[in-house]
Amino acid sequence: MGLGKRQGHSKETVAAKGKTKWQVRGFRSGRSLTLQDSGKGGGEGKIYRVLEDERLVAKIYHPHKRQPNQLLKLQAMLNNPPVDPGGDTASIAWPTDLVGLPNHPEQVVGFLMPRVDQVRPLHHFYTPKTRREEIVGFTHHYLLRMARNLAAIFHAIHDRGYVIGDVNESNILASSSTLVTLVDTDSFKVPDGDRTY
Repeated sequence: MGLGKRQGHSKETVAAKGKTKWQVRGFRSGRSLTLQDSGKGGGEGKIYRVLEDERLVAKIYHPHKRQPNQLLKLQAMLNNPPVDPGGDTASIAWPTDLVGLPNHPEQVVGFLMPRVDQVRPLHHFYTPKTRREEIVGFTHHYLLRMARNLAAIFHAIHDRGYVIGDVNESNILASSSTLVTLVDTDSFKVPDGDRTY
């Protein structure tokens, strides 16, 4: 098993450039999954909806961002997930499975994680003007509850020995119900025996 680095105009490359749907296979589950572009992503990859399971999304790395250590890091994360303090509501967008191409499932191209809906970047809540205009009635009482929820997430991550190296408001999504979700978890420092990724 390795991270799939593909050259030329493969189906994967065409899909990454805007094709609306493409197929991957879950590594642990063996399930064939259809992905649809969500329009979201960043420098490392893109986020896709999983049409067979609305509770999941897939992060597919750009081909030039796939590295062998990244696969080892994701495997370490899958083997030692934190206890999510959100219970049934994901407060940590933690990898749940690796995904590969259908004809070469051993070539990992990304991972599955919980889908988070009806959220905004954290700064919408802590910026007074934005909060007054967009989230009417969201008082300091709610901000304190949100801060407590975020602290519980950080505790759960640190309890497993992980280090959140990139703490910023774009990696923390929040809802008006004070629930908070930490995203971009594959950027954390991940211990694995005597190694750290």
